[in-house]
Amino acid sequence: PMSPHTTNLEELKEFAQKIIDDEAASHGFTDEVSAKNYWANENGAESELKLGFCYLLGYGCSTDISKAKKHIANAATDGNAAAQYSMGVFYDYGVEVKVNVERAMEWCLKAAEQGLSDAVCNYGIMCACINKNPDAHNWLNTSAEQDCAKAQYALGWWYGMQNNFNEAIYWMEQAADQEYIMAELALANIYTNGPKHLHDYETAVYIFEKLAEQNDAIAQYGLAVCYVNGKGVNFDVKLTLDYLKKSA
Repeated sequence: PMSPHTTNLEELKEFAQKIIDDEAASHGFTDEVSAKNYWANENGAESELKLGFCYLLGYGCSTDISKAKKHIANAATDGNAAAQYSMGVFYDYGVEVKVNVERAMEWCLKAAEQGLSDAVCNYGIMCACINKNPDAHNWLNTSAEQDCAKAQYALGWWYGMQNNFNEAIYWMEQAADQEYIMAELALANIYTNGPKHLHDYETAVYIFEKLAEQNDAIAQYGLAVCYVNGKGVNFDVKLTLDYLKKSA
């Protein structure tokens, strides 16, 4: 299975958009400019965060990543968890700062220690994938138990790397039940390429077919392999070539 990835800028924007939309709705703002101007004239970490997110998203103003980073950094320094989480992403991906994994983890940990669910998951993935910190299990387990699909996938991957496939499958299934595509593909991979006693080609084909219909190239390739080998389906050259063409 593919290793889990830390929160990227697009995912951070989705996180920011939800916060901005919820806040704008709670204040009854009818347009983006009014909301942005309100936060610009308010004091405190929460307003700094919202203003930073406005610049990040181009919400009521032109997108300005430099200004976004400035306001979000101010909010993070004042202890705002969402801002600290955001700063972790900035340092992880080099957004308006030089990439600095150590700083990224420091900021994310500050947010995670305040219980921000996205930060708990992200810090667990950082521990697992970046510095192989044994604390990864505890952080990922905490987030997975809160029904975070990304954390459930990451925890399944963590167990899989230790060849504990029973636990790996359990957590992958939890994430797959939420239609987390990486988990669904990981299960199909275990069922076709994992230990022989876990092989379940029919279930793998079911997963591949479902995702292939959604134009997932990995699933389409997986189906091609199943058809050329006659695993879980009858051998079929035409379908093999069809799915290979689709996946290309």
